[in-house]
Amino acid sequence: MLYINSNTKLEIAQAYCDLGLQIFPVHTNESGKCSCGNEKCNYVAKHPLTKNGVKDATNDPAKLKRYFSGNYESANIGLATGSTSGIVVIDIDSSGLSTQLEDAHTPFPKTWKSKTGNGKHFFFRLPENVTIRNSQKKIDPVIDVRGEGGYVILPPSQHANGKRYEWLNDPSETELADLPAWLLPLLTGPEPQTQTLTVKAGIDEAEKAKRYLAKTPPAISGENGHNHTFATVCRLLELFPALNDDELLDVLNDWNNRCDPPWTVKELRHKIDSARERVDVDEDDEDNMDDIELVYAEPEDEDEIEDEDEDEESEEWPVLNDDALYGLAGQIVRRIEPQTEADPVALLVTLLNAFGGIVGRSPHTVIEKTPHHVNTFFAIVGQSSRARKGTSLGHIVNLFSDNDELSDMRIDGLSTGEGLIAHLQERPHTWIVESEFSQPLRVMKRDGNTLSPILRNLWDRDTVSVTTRNNPLKATGCHVSILGHITHEELHKSLDNVDVFNGFGNRFLWCLSRRSKSLPLGGDAIELDDLRKRLKDITQQSQMIGKMEFSAEAKAVYTSRYDALGEGRRGLWDAVTSRAEAQVIRLSMLYALLDGVATINVDHLKAALAVWDYADDSARLIFNLADTEGDTLERKILDVLEDYPGITKTEIRDMISHKLKAKELNRSLKWLKQKRKIVRESKIKNGRRYDVWYLAGQEGRRALGQEDNPNALTPQRPVQTETLPELLDWLNSNESKFFRRDDGIIWVTNEERLTPSLKATIEQNQEALADIVDDNKNDNKHGSKPLTEDEFYDNLDSSDQTFVDDLAEL
Repeated sequence: MLYINSNTKLEIAQAYCDLGLQIFPVHTNESGKCSCGNEKCNYVAKHPLTKNGVKDATNDPAKLKRYFSGNYESANIGLATGSTSGIVVIDIDSSGLSTQLEDAHTPFPKTWKSKTGNGKHFFFRLPENVTIRNSQKKIDPVIDVRGEGGYVILPPSQHANGKRYEWLNDPSETELADLPAWLLPLLTGPEPQTQTLTVKAGIDEAEKAKRYLAKTPPAISGENGHNHTFATVCRLLELFPALNDDELLDVLNDWNNRCDPPWTVKELRHKIDSARERVDVDEDDEDNMDDIELVYAEPEDEDEIEDEDEDEESEEWPVLNDDALYGLAGQIVRRIEPQTEADPVALLVTLLNAFGGIVGRSPHTVIEKTPHHVNTFFAIVGQSSRARKGTSLGHIVNLFSDNDELSDMRIDGLSTGEGLIAHLQERPHTWIVESEFSQPLRVMKRDGNTLSPILRNLWDRDTVSVTTRNNPLKATGCHVSILGHITHEELHKSLDNVDVFNGFGNRFLWCLSRRSKSLPLGGDAIELDDLRKRLKDITQQSQMIGKMEFSAEAKAVYTSRYDALGEGRRGLWDAVTSRAEAQVIRLSMLYALLDGVATINVDHLKAALAVWDYADDSARLIFNLADTEGDTLERKILDVLEDYPGITKTEIRDMISHKLKAKELNRSLKWLKQKRKIVRESKIKNGRRYDVWYLAGQEGRRALGQEDNPNALTPQRPVQTETLPELLDWLNSNESKFFRRDDGIIWVTNEERLTPSLKATIEQNQEALADIVDDNKNDNKHGSKPLTEDEFYDNLDSSDQTFVDDLAEL
């Protein structure tokens, strides 16, 4: 059986998700009344618990835990039907009608079947590229259909009449059947007598697009023309999906002539390419059509020059949260950054690394009897000279120029473990700077080399030894920090998987770096005397600090992030980030010491989390798509597409595993596409757009020119925003609320959990959020009557139309 009586609702919901279903919580029956608390509820034990209802359906374990824990552990289980889960449900409220229906055709195939309060639910696989709408009494007065945008209640949920939903044909023992061919016309109407596949729009479609553009204002230089044009192209793709690129250029011609100045053909093609990347209406995507972003903004990079040397620097790049630039560290980075091509991230982590080395082993904190010190291992990953890794090092070394301790501690290069121990016997406090980090990685591959285990021990403790020799070596009181520079290619060639999985990789914080700006003649002289003196004083003060503690407020923030820090990723990315908790503790200690205090407060912790988030994002991009020989999901996808080119996402999933979660597949497809290993092409069937996937050709995806560094401070690149549905999803998931601050700004509780992109979303949508806050106040004041089932689906249809109308008015 799929579940047993001793299972919790959370475990049962997770079991459903393992089948590829999208689940959300629904109110239940409590002593004959709806758990919503409304005495006059007309939809007892059937209406959603979450604010967005069926749109909140998920297969994310973290969200499920919030949905079915605490006060909601007894909630009913809702299944999102239609393309969200790939399922259509026939709801028959009569035990005998199914026989009458089958008598007129052929019997239903054996499939999932459940017993409801008054009848049965028959579950069928939704046919590829077919949309089946919710309907009531369309086939028969006692038959309902749950398809796109709908939902049903799953066993063992409790019905309003007190009975429980039960499986008659259990999903763990029964295959989900395809929808019978004779039933499809009854649900969708007759099939149109046209070609099923086409990539060319008819004349009417193109003419409609031209008429639409005739009412669209032109783009004017200096008046946000780039984003206006990009948004216009995005809306064309949404409203007229059958148009191919050449047809889009044709319909844009008249509108473009009204622009001041008109765009070149090359520029328009670039915008079409960018828009196709942004507008995603694949019917199998985790996010449904209701979550399409209504306000489009084009990436600022307008450079279309191809540069094969920049392939490694894909459109996605980690963004450093401003929280990381807290205190003295932030002041130093902001002072240096305008006059250098070095990445601000490289400046920051080099400073933290050097400072932690020179402070020494006295400052420490203890977590569950494990001491943590401030020595760190950083690896800055960038493209040879273009990343300006050495430039960042030079600026930080200059900052410590009047402190002989750092120069005395520094050694350049690593060779053998024995050689390092011999050095530590003489100088136990050492700052290792390896500008060619690939060299020690290659050394580690030699049989019998002890460098890797010795470095691992030096991150953990102050004593290290080699015993497998006639004359054992041992060094005590060690405090070692490491700063390595390496390129992507060197890293992937030099680092064996065994070095990653044996714990060497997760001692390092891997940070991507690239040139922040172009300064052909270098920057102006930088006045650093005041900061240099302050840093020297703080260093001496911090060397005297012993045990460090978290403040009560910082403990609360750390606790709120703790579970997320420990969540497993996948493959190599998971391996190199599995010491997240310890890394964040060390970073927060460094920020506190840069304030010269022994108490770690919220600002110190938020700064540490910002650095960790950047390193985590860097590790995802560096390691998750490394060419490894492991049996990864990415490898399986590539193998499937090699044998079966031009298949849909659903077909990819079916060929790999029916238990494969949509979220995992979507993420892997996205990364493979960003690495130019696969490409996506749009097709049209029955007027509906869908996507198929191929391996990339010899040339792969056309690489855009190098983007501006998103972490450059002068000028600062705007942070990418999220959609409003994503913001609301975050709000619900984090039990946060909107409120109006004293200055009139709409903001949220639990602010410390906000990402930079969500903060930007709030800042840029103040007017819309103000309406939400005001509407909520009115709802709370006057009350609101819950919808009946018929009203719910009527409103759902009307809201879909409003969504389309709103999109057309943008």
